[in-house]
Amino acid sequence: MSNIGKIIRVNALPPATERETNVIYQVAAPGAATYTDYAIDANGDLKTHAVVDGSIPVALSDDHVSISDLDLIADGITTQAEYNSVTKEKVRQKLNRPANDGNVLDYPKIVGLNDNGDVARLPAGDLGKNIANSSLTSVTGAGLTLGADWEMKTIGKNYTISGLADVSNDPAFNTFITQNPAGKVGKSNGKQSFLSLPATMSDAERTAWKTAMNGGWTTNTMSVAAITPPVIDKQDRNYWISLRGANLNLPPTSFSVDIMAADGVTKIATIPNSQVQLYQNGLDLMFYYNFKNLAIGEYKIRLWNGVAYYVTSLTIKIVSALNAINLNNLTWETKLFTPNTQNVITVSGGSMSYNARAANKPFARENLIVAALKSSEFVTAGQNFIISGTMRLSDAAFSLMNIVLGLINTNNTLALTNNAHFQISISSNNIANHTKTIAGDTLFAVGTPNDQPVINWSIARNGNLFIVYIQYGSYVNMSTRTGIEDALSLVSYINNTTNNDTTGADAGFNIQSAYTF
Repeated sequence: MSNIGKIIRVNALPPATERETNVIYQVAAPGAATYTDYAIDANGDLKTHAVVDGSIPVALSDDHVSISDLDLIADGITTQAEYNSVTKEKVRQKLNRPANDGNVLDYPKIVGLNDNGDVARLPAGDLGKNIANSSLTSVTGAGLTLGADWEMKTIGKNYTISGLADVSNDPAFNTFITQNPAGKVGKSNGKQSFLSLPATMSDAERTAWKTAMNGGWTTNTMSVAAITPPVIDKQDRNYWISLRGANLNLPPTSFSVDIMAADGVTKIATIPNSQVQLYQNGLDLMFYYNFKNLAIGEYKIRLWNGVAYYVTSLTIKIVSALNAINLNNLTWETKLFTPNTQNVITVSGGSMSYNARAANKPFARENLIVAALKSSEFVTAGQNFIISGTMRLSDAAFSLMNIVLGLINTNNTLALTNNAHFQISISSNNIANHTKTIAGDTLFAVGTPNDQPVINWSIARNGNLFIVYIQYGSYVNMSTRTGIEDALSLVSYINNTTNNDTTGADAGFNIQSAYTF
Protein backbone atom coordinates (compact mmCIF):
# COMPACT_ATOMS: atom_id res chain seq x y z
CA MET A 1 0.00 0.00 0.00
CA SER A 2 1.39 3.40 -0.93
CA ASN A 3 2.46 5.94 1.73
CA ILE A 4 1.69 8.89 -0.50
CA GLY A 5 -0.42 11.36 1.38
CA LYS A 6 0.15 9.64 4.71
CA ILE A 7 0.05 12.11 7.59
CA ILE A 8 2.07 11.39 10.72
CA ARG A 9 1.66 13.54 13.80
CA VAL A 10 4.79 13.88 16.02
CA ASN A 11 6.07 16.19 18.71
CA ALA A 12 9.46 16.58 16.93
CA LEU A 13 10.61 15.99 13.40
CA PRO A 14 12.53 12.67 13.30
CA PRO A 15 16.14 12.66 12.12
CA ALA A 16 16.58 12.30 8.36
CA THR A 17 17.70 8.70 8.62
CA GLU A 18 14.58 7.74 10.56
CA ARG A 19 11.91 9.58 8.48
CA GLU A 20 9.44 7.78 6.31
CA THR A 21 9.22 8.90 2.65
CA ASN A 22 6.25 10.37 0.72
CA VAL A 23 4.63 11.42 3.97
CA ILE A 24 3.70 14.56 5.78
CA TYR A 25 4.84 15.03 9.31
CA GLN A 26 2.63 17.27 11.42
CA VAL A 27 4.92 18.54 14.21
CA ALA A 28 3.07 19.87 17.22
CA ALA A 29 4.14 23.34 18.27
CA PRO A 30 5.33 23.23 21.93
CA GLY A 31 2.70 24.80 24.23
CA ALA A 32 0.24 25.49 21.36
CA ALA A 33 -2.69 23.67 19.74
CA THR A 34 -1.17 24.03 16.27
CA TYR A 35 0.83 21.87 13.93
CA THR A 36 3.46 22.55 11.30
CA ASP A 37 3.44 20.38 8.20
CA TYR A 38 6.69 18.94 6.83
CA ALA A 39 6.48 17.13 3.46
CA ILE A 40 8.99 14.35 2.87
CA ASP A 41 9.53 13.19 -0.70
CA ALA A 42 10.53 9.77 -2.01
CA ASN A 43 14.19 10.57 -1.34
CA GLY A 44 13.56 11.55 2.26
CA ASP A 45 14.22 15.22 1.53
CA LEU A 46 12.28 17.90 3.33
CA LYS A 47 10.14 19.99 1.02
CA THR A 48 9.32 23.67 1.54
CA HIS A 49 6.51 25.80 0.22
CA ALA A 50 7.09 27.19 -3.22
CA VAL A 51 7.47 30.95 -3.58
CA VAL A 52 4.71 32.34 -5.72
CA ASP A 53 5.15 35.65 -7.54
CA GLY A 54 8.12 36.47 -5.33
CA SER A 55 6.04 36.53 -2.20
CA ILE A 56 6.57 34.38 0.90
CA PRO A 57 3.34 32.64 1.60
CA VAL A 58 4.15 31.97 5.21
CA ALA A 59 6.45 34.01 7.52
CA LEU A 60 9.54 32.10 8.57
CA SER A 61 9.53 30.79 12.09
CA ASP A 62 12.07 28.98 14.24
CA ASP A 63 9.71 26.08 14.21
CA HIS A 64 9.74 25.97 10.41
CA VAL A 65 13.41 25.04 10.25
CA SER A 66 14.35 21.43 10.74
CA ILE A 67 17.89 20.53 11.91
CA SER A 68 19.32 17.64 9.96
CA ASP A 69 23.05 17.90 10.89
CA LEU A 70 23.83 14.82 12.89
CA ASP A 71 26.57 16.50 14.98
CA LEU A 72 24.16 19.30 15.98
CA ILE A 73 21.44 16.78 16.74
CA ALA A 74 23.96 14.79 18.81
CA ASP A 75 24.60 18.01 20.81
CA GLY A 76 20.83 18.28 21.41
CA ILE A 77 20.18 21.01 18.76
CA THR A 78 17.14 20.01 16.77
CA THR A 79 15.48 23.35 15.99
CA GLN A 80 16.45 26.73 14.68
CA ALA A 81 15.62 28.26 18.02
CA GLU A 82 18.02 25.90 19.81
CA TYR A 83 20.68 26.54 17.21
CA ASN A 84 20.27 30.29 17.52
CA SER A 85 20.54 30.13 21.28
CA VAL A 86 23.73 28.04 21.26
CA THR A 87 25.29 30.22 18.56
CA LYS A 88 24.50 33.38 20.51
CA GLU A 89 26.20 31.96 23.61
CA LYS A 90 29.32 31.02 21.64
CA VAL A 91 29.47 34.44 20.05
CA ARG A 92 29.17 35.99 23.50
CA GLN A 93 32.21 34.00 24.57
CA LYS A 94 34.34 35.27 21.70
CA LEU A 95 37.11 37.81 22.49
CA ASN A 96 36.97 41.27 21.04
CA ARG A 97 39.91 42.25 18.86
CA PRO A 98 42.00 44.61 21.03
CA ALA A 99 42.48 48.16 19.88
CA ASN A 100 44.46 49.57 22.84
CA ASP A 101 47.76 48.77 24.57
CA GLY A 102 47.92 47.32 28.08
CA ASN A 103 50.22 45.78 30.72
CA VAL A 104 50.30 42.64 32.83
CA LEU A 105 49.08 44.54 35.87
CA ASP A 106 45.87 45.73 34.22
CA TYR A 107 45.49 42.67 32.01
CA PRO A 108 47.01 39.75 33.97
CA LYS A 109 45.54 36.91 31.89
CA ILE A 110 45.99 35.49 28.38
CA VAL A 111 44.24 32.58 26.57
CA GLY A 112 45.94 29.22 26.20
CA LEU A 113 44.90 26.36 23.94
CA ASN A 114 45.65 22.66 24.40
CA ASP A 115 45.84 19.95 21.73
CA ASN A 116 42.11 19.20 22.10
CA GLY A 117 41.10 22.77 21.40
CA ASP A 118 40.26 23.49 25.00
CA VAL A 119 41.14 26.92 26.25
CA ALA A 120 42.16 28.25 29.63
CA ARG A 121 43.32 31.48 31.20
CA LEU A 122 47.08 31.76 31.79
CA PRO A 123 49.13 34.36 33.73
CA ALA A 124 50.29 37.03 31.33
CA GLY A 125 53.36 37.68 33.54
CA ASP A 126 55.00 34.42 32.38
CA LEU A 127 55.32 35.77 28.83
CA GLY A 128 58.96 36.53 27.95
CA LYS A 129 60.45 34.87 31.00
CA ASN A 130 63.98 33.34 30.49
CA ILE A 131 67.13 32.41 32.38
CA ALA A 132 68.03 36.05 32.82
CA ASN A 133 64.82 37.46 34.30
CA SER A 134 63.13 34.53 36.04
CA SER A 135 63.43 32.47 39.17
CA LEU A 136 63.17 29.19 37.32
CA THR A 137 62.75 25.71 38.69
CA SER A 138 64.11 22.77 36.72
CA VAL A 139 62.26 19.57 35.93
CA THR A 140 63.57 16.15 35.03
CA GLY A 141 65.61 16.32 31.85
CA ALA A 142 65.95 20.10 31.98
CA GLY A 143 69.17 21.61 30.68
CA LEU A 144 70.70 24.04 28.23
CA THR A 145 72.50 22.89 25.12
CA LEU A 146 74.32 25.60 23.21
CA GLY A 147 74.13 25.64 19.46
CA ALA A 148 76.82 28.27 19.11
CA ASP A 149 79.21 30.37 21.21
CA TRP A 150 77.35 32.06 24.04
CA GLU A 151 78.46 35.00 26.14
CA MET A 152 77.18 36.41 29.41
CA LYS A 153 78.25 39.98 30.07
CA THR A 154 77.95 40.79 33.77
CA ILE A 155 79.07 44.41 33.19
CA GLY A 156 80.12 44.59 36.81
CA LYS A 157 76.98 43.04 38.26
CA ASN A 158 77.31 40.25 40.84
CA TYR A 159 76.98 36.75 39.39
CA THR A 160 76.22 34.24 42.15
CA ILE A 161 75.84 30.47 42.26
CA SER A 162 74.58 29.40 45.68
CA GLY A 163 73.48 26.25 47.45
CA LEU A 164 76.02 23.94 45.83
CA ALA A 165 76.76 20.59 47.48
CA ASP A 166 80.04 20.38 49.44
CA VAL A 167 82.26 17.93 47.53
CA SER A 168 85.53 18.87 49.28
CA ASN A 169 86.21 15.24 50.19
CA ASP A 170 85.00 13.66 46.95
CA PRO A 171 88.06 12.59 44.90
CA ALA A 172 85.95 12.59 41.72
CA PHE A 173 85.76 16.40 41.89
CA ASN A 174 89.31 17.17 40.80
CA THR A 175 88.77 19.63 37.95
CA PHE A 176 88.70 23.43 38.17
CA ILE A 177 86.64 25.92 36.18
CA THR A 178 88.99 28.60 34.89
CA GLN A 179 89.16 31.32 32.23
CA ASN A 180 91.65 33.07 30.01
CA PRO A 181 92.25 36.86 29.96
CA ALA A 182 89.46 37.28 27.39
CA GLY A 183 86.95 35.71 29.79
CA LYS A 184 86.58 32.41 27.93
CA VAL A 185 85.67 29.69 30.43
CA GLY A 186 87.07 26.16 30.37
CA LYS A 187 88.00 23.29 32.64
CA SER A 188 91.50 22.62 33.95
CA ASN A 189 93.41 20.29 36.27
CA GLY A 190 94.73 23.45 37.92
CA LYS A 191 98.37 22.94 36.93
CA GLN A 192 98.81 26.18 35.00
CA SER A 193 97.06 28.23 37.66
CA PHE A 194 99.20 26.63 40.36
CA LEU A 195 102.44 27.28 38.48
CA SER A 196 101.57 30.92 37.81
CA LEU A 197 100.33 31.60 41.35
CA PRO A 198 103.70 32.55 42.90
CA ALA A 199 104.20 35.29 40.29
CA THR A 200 101.08 37.05 41.58
CA MET A 201 102.32 37.11 45.20
CA SER A 202 104.51 39.46 47.15
CA ASP A 203 107.60 38.08 48.90
CA ALA A 204 105.76 38.12 52.23
CA GLU A 205 102.77 36.30 50.74
CA ARG A 206 105.00 33.66 49.14
CA THR A 207 106.76 33.04 52.44
CA ALA A 208 103.47 32.77 54.33
CA TRP A 209 102.01 30.45 51.71
CA LYS A 210 105.04 28.17 51.63
CA THR A 211 105.14 28.00 55.39
CA ALA A 212 101.45 27.10 55.59
CA MET A 213 101.87 24.46 52.86
CA ASN A 214 104.75 23.00 54.87
CA GLY A 215 102.65 22.44 57.98
CA GLY A 216 103.83 25.65 59.62
CA TRP A 217 107.52 24.84 59.32
CA THR A 218 109.74 27.49 57.79
CA THR A 219 110.52 27.23 54.10
CA ASN A 220 113.03 30.07 54.02
CA THR A 221 116.01 29.39 51.79
CA MET A 222 118.24 26.75 53.35
CA SER A 223 122.00 27.17 53.46
CA VAL A 224 124.93 25.16 54.78
CA ALA A 225 128.12 27.01 55.76
CA ALA A 226 130.04 24.04 57.21
CA ILE A 227 130.10 20.25 56.89
CA THR A 228 132.06 18.34 59.51
CA PRO A 229 133.96 16.21 58.97
CA PRO A 230 134.56 17.20 55.37
CA VAL A 231 136.83 14.17 54.84
CA ILE A 232 136.09 10.53 55.77
CA ASP A 233 137.58 7.20 54.84
CA LYS A 234 136.03 4.01 53.48
CA GLN A 235 135.88 2.18 56.80
CA ASP A 236 132.97 -0.18 57.51
CA ARG A 237 131.49 2.07 60.23
CA ASN A 238 128.92 4.79 60.71
CA TYR A 239 130.16 8.35 60.44
CA TRP A 240 128.26 11.20 62.06
CA ILE A 241 128.08 14.16 59.68
CA SER A 242 127.11 17.57 61.04
CA LEU A 243 125.76 20.48 58.97
CA ARG A 244 125.88 24.06 60.18
CA GLY A 245 123.92 26.76 58.38
CA ALA A 246 120.56 28.54 58.31
CA ASN A 247 116.91 27.43 58.08
CA LEU A 248 117.81 23.79 58.70
CA ASN A 249 114.84 23.20 61.03
CA LEU A 250 113.19 20.72 58.66
CA PRO A 251 109.63 19.50 59.37
CA PRO A 252 109.96 16.08 61.05
CA THR A 253 107.11 14.55 59.01
CA SER A 254 108.18 15.83 55.59
CA PHE A 255 111.91 15.97 54.89
CA SER A 256 114.70 14.05 53.24
CA VAL A 257 118.50 14.04 53.21
CA ASP A 258 120.24 12.69 50.09
CA ILE A 259 123.85 12.09 49.15
CA MET A 260 124.45 13.52 45.68
CA ALA A 261 127.25 13.17 43.16
CA ALA A 262 129.59 16.16 42.78
CA ASP A 263 127.39 17.45 39.95
CA GLY A 264 124.61 18.03 42.50
CA VAL A 265 122.10 16.36 40.17
CA THR A 266 122.68 12.61 40.43
CA LYS A 267 121.34 11.05 43.62
CA ILE A 268 123.62 8.39 45.08
CA ALA A 269 121.79 7.45 48.29
CA THR A 270 119.04 8.56 50.65
CA ILE A 271 119.73 8.74 54.37
CA PRO A 272 116.97 6.93 56.34
CA ASN A 273 115.04 9.50 58.38
CA SER A 274 115.72 7.44 61.50
CA GLN A 275 119.44 8.24 61.04
CA VAL A 276 118.86 12.01 60.92
CA GLN A 277 118.94 14.26 64.00
CA LEU A 278 116.90 17.46 63.58
CA TYR A 279 117.19 20.61 65.70
CA GLN A 280 114.61 23.37 66.05
CA ASN A 281 117.23 26.12 66.22
CA GLY A 282 117.47 26.04 62.42
CA LEU A 283 121.26 26.13 62.60
CA ASP A 284 122.22 22.48 62.96
CA LEU A 285 121.46 19.11 61.39
CA MET A 286 123.23 15.77 61.88
CA PHE A 287 123.04 12.35 60.33
CA TYR A 288 125.06 9.15 60.36
CA TYR A 289 125.85 6.89 57.43
CA ASN A 290 128.18 4.07 56.47
CA PHE A 291 130.09 5.30 53.42
CA LYS A 292 131.97 2.04 52.77
CA ASN A 293 130.16 1.32 49.48
CA LEU A 294 130.67 4.77 47.94
CA ALA A 295 133.49 5.37 45.51
CA ILE A 296 136.42 7.60 46.40
CA GLY A 297 135.57 11.17 45.44
CA GLU A 298 133.55 14.21 46.51
CA TYR A 299 129.83 14.26 47.28
CA LYS A 300 127.26 16.95 48.04
CA ILE A 301 124.28 16.85 50.39
CA ARG A 302 120.72 17.59 49.23
CA LEU A 303 118.02 18.63 51.70
CA TRP A 304 114.24 18.63 51.15
CA ASN A 305 112.15 20.75 53.53
CA GLY A 306 108.76 19.60 52.30
CA VAL A 307 108.53 22.34 49.66
CA ALA A 308 111.95 22.94 48.13
CA TYR A 309 115.32 21.23 47.58
CA TYR A 310 118.69 22.65 48.55
CA VAL A 311 122.03 21.21 47.39
CA THR A 312 125.13 22.18 49.35
CA SER A 313 128.02 23.86 47.57
CA LEU A 314 130.36 22.25 50.11
CA THR A 315 131.30 18.60 49.70
CA ILE A 316 132.21 15.52 51.72
CA LYS A 317 135.40 13.94 50.45
CA ILE A 318 135.80 10.17 50.67
CA VAL A 319 139.40 8.94 50.72
CA SER A 320 140.99 5.54 51.11
CA ALA A 321 142.84 6.55 54.30
CA LEU A 322 142.83 9.56 56.62
CA ASN A 323 145.76 11.60 57.91
CA ALA A 324 145.80 10.01 61.35
CA ILE A 325 147.24 11.65 64.44
CA ASN A 326 149.70 9.36 66.22
CA LEU A 327 148.30 9.29 69.74
CA ASN A 328 151.27 7.26 70.98
CA ASN A 329 153.41 10.37 70.56
CA LEU A 330 151.42 12.23 73.19
CA THR A 331 152.94 12.87 76.59
CA TRP A 332 150.78 13.63 79.62
CA GLU A 333 151.18 15.91 82.63
CA THR A 334 149.09 15.04 85.73
CA LYS A 335 148.11 17.02 88.80
CA LEU A 336 146.56 15.51 91.96
CA PHE A 337 145.00 17.06 95.06
CA THR A 338 147.69 15.26 97.01
CA PRO A 339 150.78 15.10 94.76
CA ASN A 340 152.43 11.74 94.15
CA THR A 341 149.45 9.68 95.38
CA GLN A 342 149.91 6.22 93.90
CA ASN A 343 147.51 4.29 91.63
CA VAL A 344 145.16 7.22 90.85
CA ILE A 345 145.73 7.99 87.15
CA THR A 346 146.95 5.60 84.46
CA VAL A 347 147.36 7.20 81.02
CA SER A 348 148.97 6.05 77.77
CA GLY A 349 148.56 7.39 74.26
CA GLY A 350 144.88 8.14 73.89
CA SER A 351 143.59 6.18 76.89
CA MET A 352 143.18 7.17 80.55
CA SER A 353 141.85 5.39 83.63
CA TYR A 354 141.14 7.01 87.01
CA ASN A 355 140.62 5.22 90.34
CA ALA A 356 139.32 7.14 93.33
CA ARG A 357 141.68 7.13 96.34
CA ALA A 358 140.97 8.61 99.76
CA ALA A 359 144.72 9.12 100.08
CA ASN A 360 144.47 11.73 97.33
CA LYS A 361 141.47 13.50 98.93
CA PRO A 362 139.12 12.26 101.67
CA PHE A 363 135.87 11.19 100.05
CA ALA A 364 133.06 13.73 100.29
CA ARG A 365 130.07 14.95 98.36
CA GLU A 366 131.68 18.13 97.12
CA ASN A 367 132.06 19.86 93.79
CA LEU A 368 135.84 19.81 93.89
CA ILE A 369 138.37 18.73 91.22
CA VAL A 370 140.83 16.26 92.77
CA ALA A 371 142.73 15.15 89.64
CA ALA A 372 143.65 16.67 86.27
CA LEU A 373 145.80 15.79 83.27
CA LYS A 374 146.90 17.55 80.10
CA SER A 375 148.54 16.19 76.93
CA SER A 376 151.34 17.64 74.91
CA GLU A 377 150.36 19.60 71.78
CA PHE A 378 147.58 17.71 70.05
CA VAL A 379 147.20 19.85 66.92
CA THR A 380 148.96 22.94 65.68
CA ALA A 381 147.33 26.37 65.37
CA GLY A 382 144.79 26.58 62.55
CA GLN A 383 144.83 22.80 61.94
CA ASN A 384 141.43 21.18 61.29
CA PHE A 385 140.86 17.92 63.09
CA ILE A 386 138.31 15.44 64.42
CA ILE A 387 138.69 13.07 67.35
CA SER A 388 136.23 10.51 68.62
CA GLY A 389 136.02 7.83 71.24
CA THR A 390 134.27 6.69 74.43
CA MET A 391 134.12 7.85 78.03
CA ARG A 392 132.88 6.11 81.17
CA LEU A 393 131.96 6.81 84.78
CA SER A 394 131.29 4.24 87.53
CA ASP A 395 130.13 5.74 90.82
CA ALA A 396 127.19 5.86 93.21
CA ALA A 397 124.39 8.17 92.16
CA PHE A 398 124.48 11.81 93.21
CA SER A 399 127.98 11.75 94.67
CA LEU A 400 128.98 14.74 92.49
CA MET A 401 131.81 12.74 90.94
CA ASN A 402 132.41 14.05 87.45
CA ILE A 403 134.78 13.36 84.54
CA VAL A 404 135.56 15.93 81.86
CA LEU A 405 137.47 15.53 78.62
CA GLY A 406 138.11 18.62 76.56
CA LEU A 407 140.50 20.88 74.67
CA ILE A 408 142.68 23.65 76.05
CA ASN A 409 145.17 26.13 74.66
CA THR A 410 148.52 24.37 74.74
CA ASN A 411 150.09 27.36 76.49
CA ASN A 412 147.65 27.15 79.43
CA THR A 413 149.00 25.86 82.73
CA LEU A 414 147.43 22.72 84.12
CA ALA A 415 145.55 23.31 87.39
CA LEU A 416 142.76 21.79 89.48
CA THR A 417 140.42 24.28 87.80
CA ASN A 418 138.40 23.57 84.69
CA ASN A 419 139.86 25.76 81.93
CA ALA A 420 138.72 23.64 78.96
CA HIS A 421 137.51 25.53 75.91
CA PHE A 422 135.25 22.69 74.74
CA GLN A 423 134.46 19.58 76.70
CA ILE A 424 132.54 16.33 77.12
CA SER A 425 131.52 15.30 80.61
CA ILE A 426 129.67 12.67 82.64
CA SER A 427 128.47 13.69 86.08
CA SER A 428 127.71 11.52 89.07
CA ASN A 429 123.97 11.94 88.63
CA ASN A 430 124.51 9.89 85.51
CA ILE A 431 123.72 12.62 83.03
CA ALA A 432 126.02 12.41 80.05
CA ASN A 433 126.28 15.96 78.84
CA HIS A 434 128.19 18.25 76.58
CA THR A 435 129.00 21.62 78.08
CA LYS A 436 131.08 24.57 77.02
CA THR A 437 132.54 27.60 78.70
CA ILE A 438 129.65 29.67 77.22
CA ALA A 439 127.14 30.04 80.06
CA GLY A 440 123.85 28.20 79.68
CA ASP A 441 124.95 26.19 76.64
CA THR A 442 124.36 22.68 78.00
CA LEU A 443 122.85 19.64 76.32
CA PHE A 444 121.77 16.52 78.20
CA ALA A 445 121.38 12.81 77.49
CA VAL A 446 119.64 11.41 80.56
CA GLY A 447 120.31 7.95 82.04
CA THR A 448 118.93 6.20 85.13
CA PRO A 449 120.33 6.85 88.65
CA ASN A 450 122.39 3.64 88.92
CA ASP A 451 123.75 3.53 85.38
CA GLN A 452 127.46 3.17 84.76
CA PRO A 453 127.23 5.11 81.53
CA VAL A 454 129.62 4.77 78.64
CA ILE A 455 129.11 7.49 76.04
CA ASN A 456 130.34 7.91 72.48
CA TRP A 457 131.62 11.36 71.58
CA SER A 458 133.47 13.36 68.99
CA ILE A 459 134.97 16.84 68.81
CA ALA A 460 135.91 18.53 65.55
CA ARG A 461 137.40 21.86 64.53
CA ASN A 462 136.79 23.21 61.03
CA GLY A 463 138.28 26.69 60.73
CA ASN A 464 137.07 28.45 63.83
CA LEU A 465 133.94 26.31 64.12
CA PHE A 466 133.84 23.59 66.78
CA ILE A 467 131.34 20.74 66.61
CA VAL A 468 130.80 18.61 69.71
CA TYR A 469 128.64 15.49 69.63
CA ILE A 470 127.65 12.89 72.24
CA GLN A 471 125.60 9.72 71.99
CA TYR A 472 124.33 7.79 74.98
CA GLY A 473 121.86 4.98 74.30
CA SER A 474 119.10 6.49 72.19
CA TYR A 475 120.10 10.06 73.10
CA VAL A 476 122.10 12.08 70.59
CA ASN A 477 123.13 15.68 71.13
CA MET A 478 125.21 18.02 69.06
CA SER A 479 126.21 21.66 69.27
CA THR A 480 128.35 24.02 67.26
CA ARG A 481 130.13 27.16 68.41
CA THR A 482 132.82 29.51 67.27
CA GLY A 483 136.12 28.71 69.06
CA ILE A 484 139.82 29.42 69.11
CA GLU A 485 142.22 28.51 66.29
CA ASP A 486 145.23 28.15 68.61
CA ALA A 487 147.40 25.09 69.09
CA LEU A 488 145.48 22.71 71.35
CA SER A 489 146.11 20.03 73.94
CA LEU A 490 143.75 17.44 75.41
CA VAL A 491 142.74 18.00 79.02
CA SER A 492 140.73 16.02 81.59
CA TYR A 493 139.35 16.78 85.07
CA ILE A 494 137.84 14.47 87.73
CA ASN A 495 135.77 15.54 90.76
CA ASN A 496 135.77 13.99 94.24
CA THR A 497 133.39 11.20 95.21
CA THR A 498 131.62 9.87 98.32
CA ASN A 499 132.83 6.33 97.59
CA ASN A 500 135.62 4.59 99.51
CA ASP A 501 138.43 2.60 97.99
CA THR A 502 136.54 -0.68 98.19
CA THR A 503 133.70 0.38 95.87
CA GLY A 504 135.93 0.66 92.84
CA ALA A 505 134.75 4.11 91.77
CA ASP A 506 136.51 4.87 88.50
CA ALA A 507 136.33 6.87 85.29
CA GLY A 508 138.21 7.08 82.05
CA PHE A 509 138.26 7.76 78.33
CA ASN A 510 139.54 6.09 75.19
CA ILE A 511 140.30 8.03 71.98
CA GLN A 512 139.47 5.62 69.17
CA SER A 513 140.31 7.80 66.19
CA ALA A 514 141.99 11.14 65.58
CA TYR A 515 142.97 12.70 62.29
CA THR A 516 143.53 16.05 60.60
CA PHE A 517 142.05 17.35 57.38
